[in-house]
Amino acid sequence: MSRSRRFRAASTVAASIAVAAVTGTFALAPARAATASARAATSLLHPPRSIAAYAAELADGTTGKQLWGRRQYSPRPIASITKVMTALVVVQARRLGRRIKITAADVEYAREHGATSAGLRPGDVLTARQLLYAMLLPSGADAAFALALSFGPGRQAFVRKMNSAARRLHLVGTHFATFVGLSVHDHSTPRNLLLLGEAAMKQLVISDIVARRVRITTVTSGRTRTCCLAATPARSGSRRAGRRRPANACCSRPLTTSGS
Repeated sequence: MSRSRRFRAASTVAASIAVAAVTGTFALAPARAATASARAATSLLHPPRSIAAYAAELADGTTGKQLWGRRQYSPRPIASITKVMTALVVVQARRLGRRIKITAADVEYAREHGATSAGLRPGDVLTARQLLYAMLLPSGADAAFALALSFGPGRQAFVRKMNSAARRLHLVGTHFATFVGLSVHDHSTPRNLLLLGEAAMKQLVISDIVARRVRITTVTSGRTRTCCLAATPARSGSRRAGRRRPANACCSRPLTTSGS
């Protein structure tokens, strides 16, 4: 991908993330937010009356020039968009072939918090790359938990890495308290989210994942299951991200089962 095309993709992703972060449409999975139409970022030469967001920013997808902004430096809770940074920290660790065994704690974390689940089961063994799909497509909190424990190692260490990455990117209005966005203390600004989206899309692994709507993957857990990782359907409203029931979840309906 050429530099100009990559920047255009990154700017489109970042602009859609920035708008999603402040309009209350937190029910979007990160992949859905990342694949929003580019038309919003390229056609708004005047203040858009249709956007009721408290704070937002849009930038030109080709040049990066700001087209419109409203309180773009105002910190706001970002909910599941937090998982974009979670993915970036994991990818930058460069150990995506690492095999991670899902525990009961991973599954229970999503259930206890009423969070979106990728449908993982205790005993499942997936690579870190597969877990990125499980986190970014159905917005699976169980997958995020497993990645944080493995790459921290541990939750607190992982969150510290997220905040360190934010400082390196000069995201001065950004702070993370969790790796899934369940806390009101997971916050950022529209301007910072543009920068985060651009940094994330420079990683080919992430740009490939968010370009997909469905991923078929094989999970081993004594019995081999071929599962469908599908993006969470877009919803509107004010519900916070990560606090919705499974939709098109990974492995909730195995396509095939083989082995013993």
